[in-house]
Amino acid sequence: MTTIAYKDGFLACDSLISMTDNITYGEKYLITDKHVWGFAGCRGNVLLFMEWIDAGMDRKALPAIAKDDGFSAIQIDRNDLTVSVWFPPQLIEQKINSDHEAIGSGGSIAMGAMGFGASAAEAVEVASRHDVYTGGPIHVIDVKAGKRLEQESIIHLRSDEYAIL
Repeated sequence: MTTIAYKDGFLACDSLISMTDNITYGEKYLITDKHVWGFAGCRGNVLLFMEWIDAGMDRKALPAIAKDDGFSAIQIDRNDLTVSVWFPPQLIEQKINSDHEAIGSGGSIAMGAMGFGASAAEAVEVASRHDVYTGGPIHVIDVKAGKRLEQESIIHLRSDEYAIL
């Protein structure tokens, strides 16, 4: 599956995509005018959900995502940093009242790491060491700015801070 973690205004995603007997790497996030999204689960379901977002999220036209496909999404409001998690099959939005959240197969590992002070990126890195479905370069999104930080421009000053060169 994957690991997607949010903490302190930053969303971090691994980039490993496994499909049957193939491994590739790609983006597991979407930046819109109002939100930053992270996605975990079957790639086909992720694409269906992204199309639904692009089409305006009409509750009468929910994408057909099976509950047992392991899909989930995390949504962060770019204005007030409100965090919500979405689960199938009804695609119910659950608001989260916490300063950090993680989804995917490595989500529990990432939550534990962040609970002990790790940043979102560090939490995904920890998960990649213990979850076979998490790996590849880690993408870090500055939620308020609505842009991905370049790998070479991320400096870990402390576990909860980044600097952009």
